[in-house]
Amino acid sequence: IITTTGSAGYGVLVYFSSNNNNLYSNNITTSGNTSYGEYILYYSNNNNLYSNIITTSGNTSYGAFLSENSINNSVYSNTITTSGQYAYATELVSNSNSNQLYSNTITTSGLINGYGAYLHSSSNSNQLYNNTIHAIGFGIGHGALLSSSSNNNLSSNTITTTGSTDYGANGLILQSSSNNNNIYGNTISINGNDGNGVFFHSSSNNTISNNIITVNGTTDGVGPFFGAGAFLHLSSN
Repeated sequence: IITTTGSAGYGVLVYFSSNNNNLYSNNITTSGNTSYGEYILYYSNNNNLYSNIITTSGNTSYGAFLSENSINNSVYSNTITTSGQYAYATELVSNSNSNQLYSNTITTSGLINGYGAYLHSSSNSNQLYNNTIHAIGFGIGHGALLSSSSNNNLSSNTITTTGSTDYGANGLILQSSSNNNNIYGNTISINGNDGNGVFFHSSSNNTISNNIITVNGTTDGVGPFFGAGAFLHLSSN
């Protein structure tokens, strides 16, 4: 059992070229202004994080955070619950490539933003599959957001999102040249105003197939979001 509190709370910190570790069957609770359940960064590769129960809360909270060239790590079979002003259940950033996130049960609740999975800053060639994601945002709740990240596979996930503001709930968002991603076999349910099942913005050559998408809520018919199952904006091929 791991419990941390403070201005910045870290349940598990895997730091600077820490490779080939197994972290499993831990009960991790962190709270603080910024809190991390499991944090892997700086060239830490080939680590396995599995069968953990992770609960984080704070102004900004992260369940599992992979950063700065963290490659080929596996995050699987975890129960991750995050809450706060900004809540991110799983985040991959800054060339965190070829990681596998699968079979996790994820609940994220943010007063402003709640993201189930957030990949950005050239986090490429990752596999996200067989996860159950429930993203709640009293402002914005997104199942998964990819920004400037390409060649990822998102498959066989069950994603439910709820958001209160206009364009507050989206299943998957691909933006800022997130290209050549594959999205297939997901079950996506949207509850919120002007939410979309899958939204592409300035992202091309993506493939979406065999998904089941349900959108519930109202739409005012004004962009950038329209309450569509799949919505492409400035995106081609």
